[in-house]
Amino acid sequence: MRQLGASWPFSGLSGLLSGADIAFANLETSVSDRGSRIAGKGIWFRSRPEHLKLLVDAGIDIVSVANNHIMDYGLTALADTLSHLDAAGIRHAGAGRDLEAARRGAVLEANGLKVGFL
Repeated sequence: MRQLGASWPFSGLSGLLSGADIAFANLETSVSDRGSRIAGKGIWFRSRPEHLKLLVDAGIDIVSVANNHIMDYGLTALADTLSHLDAAGIRHAGAGRDLEAARRGAVLEANGLKVGFL
């Protein structure tokens, strides 16, 4: 990305993704400028909030945040991630600010069909 530009990872996929009825991805990172690394891990992922525009531009509609890196920088970064996704218009499922929100999931509609993500 430093050599080829920030949008390079999606350069070969953006047409495919933006043309999909629903484009779903696993967000294998938190999105925040805050939080501290949790102890006991060897790899921590955290992305800058402005990089969510790359997902929007690529055509991603919804992401899973239920993965082993969403809590790399603690609850603060998790809450920031959800807020940044909401602000970017990217739906999400798999985690939440509380247990009820985490279990809620998301429903998207395309071509008259409703698709649920848990």
